[in-house]
Amino acid sequence: MKTVVTARVPIAEFALSTTFGALPDVKVTVDPIVESDGETAIPVVCVRGGDRTALADAFAADPSVACTSALRHQEKGDTHSYRVDWSDDVYRALDTLTAADGRLLDICGQHGHWRFRLLYPHREYLLTAHEHWTKQGVPVDIERIHEADGRLSTDADFSGR
Repeated sequence: MKTVVTARVPIAEFALSTTFGALPDVKVTVDPIVESDGETAIPVVCVRGGDRTALADAFAADPSVACTSALRHQEKGDTHSYRVDWSDDVYRALDTLTAADGRLLDICGQHGHWRFRLLYPHREYLLTAHEHWTKQGVPVDIERIHEADGRLSTDADFSGR
């Protein structure tokens, strides 16, 4: 059965560490990255909090960001939207996190951590992904595992910590 995992990774291990250092109270959500015909689309990043000038300065100084483009037509209140082209390190981290056929459902960063929800075709794929994360030295904290039908997983053979 398909398995959904909610996992946390420290900000410094994924992206926007410099941006969060400059603007610690912002909340960042990233639309999942969809590949089409072998090309990766540039994701849309929504930032709640912070003003546009401070965000532009923080993105420009952040080594995890290759370039950004503001999407002015998508602003709502204190939420600003951007197209972001990540550095190669961020794309490598995403490849690590989605190992074993994982699919990103959503990504949110705030308060020092990124929270990922990932979907795996079977629970065994999650176990394989966890082994890969460990080998790659990615400090992933598993918060919750549940079946795609919403049932909380109680299987004791997985230790996500």
